[in-house]
Amino acid sequence: MPEKGLITNKPHFLKNAGQRGFQEVWYLKFNDLQAGRALWLRFTVLIGRNRSKEITEVWSIFFERSQKEVKKVGVKQTFPLTSFTVINDREFQIGENVFKETGTSGAIEDGSNRIQWDFSITPSAPESHDFIPKSVRRLGLTHNAALTVHEHQFYSGWSEINGDRFDWNASPGMQGHLSGPRNGHSWGWGHCNTFTDETGCPAPLLWDGLIARASIGKIVLPPLPSMYFRLGNQRWVFNTLCDAARINSSHGYDGWQFTAEKKGFRFVGNITARLEDFAGVTYEDTDGSNLYCHNTKVCDFSLSITPPGESPHRYFSRGSTAYEVVTREAHPGIMFVI
Repeated sequence: MPEKGLITNKPHFLKNAGQRGFQEVWYLKFNDLQAGRALWLRFTVLIGRNRSKEITEVWSIFFERSQKEVKKVGVKQTFPLTSFTVINDREFQIGENVFKETGTSGAIEDGSNRIQWDFSITPSAPESHDFIPKSVRRLGLTHNAALTVHEHQFYSGWSEINGDRFDWNASPGMQGHLSGPRNGHSWGWGHCNTFTDETGCPAPLLWDGLIARASIGKIVLPPLPSMYFRLGNQRWVFNTLCDAARINSSHGYDGWQFTAEKKGFRFVGNITARLEDFAGVTYEDTDGSNLYCHNTKVCDFSLSITPPGESPHRYFSRGSTAYEVVTREAHPGIMFVI
């Protein structure tokens, strides 16, 4: 879990990995709005129970959405855990693949595909979110951390997908950090910082949401939602059990619909996704079981915000919203790329 509430990228596995196993993830995503492209990068550590497996991996998916289809190229490369080198609390390296808060570079291949990249990262004002309510940790219902370290960043540089080069210029994105002795049972996650208003102009709006189910033994707990909204300088944070009661939510492979209320404001969101928008990814848990991440970075989102005593203000994201559905069973209609 984060140290005394600090939301950082500092690796946790170095001191927290025991015989129960441990998994840790650093991930980032960003969109080229004009080209309809998105890139997802993921750096992971997996230590199995009783140290049965000790590996570190680098993952990537390239998305390109056109009117007719969504092109997806996925790559994962696996390294021994000894390839993970900590430079400092904000920087590490897996083989030749570098992650730091000011940039990332690397190249991975799996025999079929190759993805290479080099990006500088420019943060906006510091902005982060801890998804897990403190009371849930105090009750011992989870020992995991689920953090958005940077809600709003800009990525500039280039990527090369099987020899095809793409340049990116101040592409909006974000970066998160997960860790714990075992993954949650299942969850849905979404993020968007690419909204326009009703006139089509860029809007200073950001949304980040998670709805997750934990398990205690063989008991799977009800889904618990957590959300973060920011419009201009106004922020609404939903990350307590009382906040969760103010969210009505339903999510699945066709999208995520929710309503939320706080401080007199009402939020109504509708993420819409098609099966062809998703790229499937298989995750291994610390006990050897699998999770299946149905992952898209190019779906649509409409969000209305109604201030007290006013009419709704409506915002839209077309083909640039991140949405993931993670389950214990793979959807047979979604193509798995990793």
